[in-house]
Amino acid sequence: MMIAATVPPPTEPVEALPTLPDHLSWSQVSSMRLCPQKFYFSYVAKAPKDFIASSLKFGSAVHAGLEAYFRAAMEGLVADQVALMDAYKKLWQLEDEPGLPIRFNKGEDATTLEHTAGGMFQAFLQHPMATATRNIIGIEESFRSPLVSDLPDIVARVDLVYVQDCTIHLVDFKTCRSRWNAAKVIESADQLRLYAILTSQITGDMPVALHFGVLTKGKNPTFDLLPVPPADSDVTAQEHIASTFRQVHEAMTAGNFYPVPSPQNCTTCPFKSRCPAWSTRPNQG
Repeated sequence: MMIAATVPPPTEPVEALPTLPDHLSWSQVSSMRLCPQKFYFSYVAKAPKDFIASSLKFGSAVHAGLEAYFRAAMEGLVADQVALMDAYKKLWQLEDEPGLPIRFNKGEDATTLEHTAGGMFQAFLQHPMATATRNIIGIEESFRSPLVSDLPDIVARVDLVYVQDCTIHLVDFKTCRSRWNAAKVIESADQLRLYAILTSQITGDMPVALHFGVLTKGKNPTFDLLPVPPADSDVTAQEHIASTFRQVHEAMTAGNFYPVPSPQNCTTCPFKSRCPAWSTRPNQG
């Protein structure tokens, strides 16, 4: 007696989940919260960009100037405005992706931004921070450490770490259009509180002070060193940050990469031409 073989029914191909980065960072989580589709293009698909936003290029070049200043200070030297501008120009001239154009905001070009950078460096050099005696122990220092056991490692890059008055100071520099008020500092505080948690391996039992160094891009540039108020407790801060990262990571692993079109997100987005929120529109301007 012949027994017919059982043939399994055809199955639909299963779409593979995207391969996510093996770590998390503040910039990744911020990107995912603002626009999951942009996060996908940037960190998962690594899609080609349409252009480089001048604001990003400018911010990186200003950071390069500040880094040159503090590396000189670390060696006991004094870098003047010429040295800071040299570092700025060197980074500006580097091609991040050959052939990719820089998209400038209205009324901007490379010359006007270079002039703005000069004014910002002058404001920084006139600030007491630029002349204060300090023991610098880290510049553009990278850390990779677990935050909680159910999340990937967190990667952080701290702009400046120095010791003064028996306290370790962590500084993150920002370039902005306008000065920050107290509400903006509190709104942004979790970034530096996270960095303080991750750098506890080098800070040990020493007290830690957190600061944002904010350089403005206006006609009269300014520099402010703004202290971050302490959290109610280190445990509370870690639980709050871990909860935020956990929620965002769950959305990442579920593949919830949807566009969030808005003037804030889309105006300088280098992936606009391939974004589903825009590619089907008759007018993509």
